[in-house]
Amino acid sequence: MRAALPVAGAAAIAAAAVVLLAAPSAGPPPSGPAVVDVLVVPPTGSADVATGFEHGEGRIVTVAHLLPARRGRVLVRSGDGPARRARVVAVDRRGDLAVLEVAAGTPRPSPLPGSGSPRLLVRRGGQPAAIEATVRRRIDARIRPRPGAAAVLRPAFELEARVRQGDSGAPLVAADGRLLGVLFAQSSGRSDSAYAVAAERLDALAR
Repeated sequence: MRAALPVAGAAAIAAAAVVLLAAPSAGPPPSGPAVVDVLVVPPTGSADVATGFEHGEGRIVTVAHLLPARRGRVLVRSGDGPARRARVVAVDRRGDLAVLEVAAGTPRPSPLPGSGSPRLLVRRGGQPAAIEATVRRRIDARIRPRPGAAAVLRPAFELEARVRQGDSGAPLVAADGRLLGVLFAQSSGRSDSAYAVAAERLDALAR
């Protein structure tokens, strides 16, 4: 996964990735959607891992940049249960969002309790956790969905947050549990900066 590269004055981001290793912040996590691990298993080699979250009955939202173009399995793992097959039902490459449909019987983890400032809801050691996130500003991120593609604008939030590889797809929630956005990148230039696509992009995908 390549690091995102913000460009001064242009809010440009070159790739969707999360690279920094960091522990979750202390403090009570907010309520919000249940989070799961999303595993993308290629025909050969090791699996890539992202974060996903529930968005309606039987539906999981995650990032699109890890999904296989043609072959490969997508699995969802929740709690201590086995990973189950998921089907890709919608993809927005420009917004770096994907909606999965999980197989019947997938365990549903409990949402995190509590209240506080905006947080990113992630998974650590198979359990839900929360990372403090401050919204610095709203931007139109200039993104190349794939190498060589034309740049597109993505409505996004610039965050002050320390995240790690595999956190892509984590929901950004307000203190009341309301979905604000979906994490898609971490800056390679600043270890405390990350980016989340605004939630309205997901609303457009769901329609």
